[in-house]
Amino acid sequence: MKQGRLTLMLVLLLFASAVMAEAPLSYAIYGPGGRAQDIFSTSLQTQLGNRANRDALSPDLIVALGPVALNSACESGIPVVATQVDSQQILAMRAQGCLCVAVFSHADPAVQFSLQKTLLPRARRVGVLLSSETQHLLPLLKRYADTTQVSLLVEEVSDSEPLSSALAKLLARVDVVIALPDKNIFNADNARLLLMAGYRQGKPIIGPDDHWVRAGSLAAAYIPSENLIETFSAVMTQFQRTRKLSGDRYPAFDVEFNESVAEAFSIKTPDDEALRELGGDQ
Repeated sequence: MKQGRLTLMLVLLLFASAVMAEAPLSYAIYGPGGRAQDIFSTSLQTQLGNRANRDALSPDLIVALGPVALNSACESGIPVVATQVDSQQILAMRAQGCLCVAVFSHADPAVQFSLQKTLLPRARRVGVLLSSETQHLLPLLKRYADTTQVSLLVEEVSDSEPLSSALAKLLARVDVVIALPDKNIFNADNARLLLMAGYRQGKPIIGPDDHWVRAGSLAAAYIPSENLIETFSAVMTQFQRTRKLSGDRYPAFDVEFNESVAEAFSIKTPDDEALRELGGDQ
């Protein structure tokens, strides 16, 4: 009889654990609002389906869109999955005690270096522009340059060194420029200056995303929105099952290539096999 009770208790405990594991994850989205957030929110909920409930008053998890939302979410003490942030911001918030991870919305800069090598195998001098937002990446960029066997040349953009001056110095010294996801430099206000200067001096620009390729850069590895949503869903589903956050993630990337720009620079269009070797989602 006693053994029967123990068996029953064990069965009930296992059943309760299974029910808890299958309970939908409750989450809330912090962000600036607007149409972009609405599209992201709807796409994410569609991907998650009945595994998660959005807009919970007492969420298990917060999705933060951008650095301001990340700061606000971390004040809640609830675990956070963030995007539209960089590694420096995530590390800073972790140092303050925030339990957070990032699903990056831009491709790993290492991929842009590999793409440069694929498109311009003879280029030996690769340039980057850095601001206060991206200076922390310099050690990694040096490592990527060593891996692809190119020389890295850097110019910093600051109050004392405006973009036009830094760009002129850089273009005079390099074969190609790799554009990083740095909103201080690569933004709509500076697009014409950057793209026209590169074109006039015969120095193609790679990156930072597909929007820039359509505007006139040679090529870029970028994160399609569907890949971002899929990765978010995977991170959140894992958290639902384990109640632990995984590490930071770069979603699978794709490659955008501007054939008109390539023709102007006499650069051969890469075939699908060459792009697949980069390891993306072509």
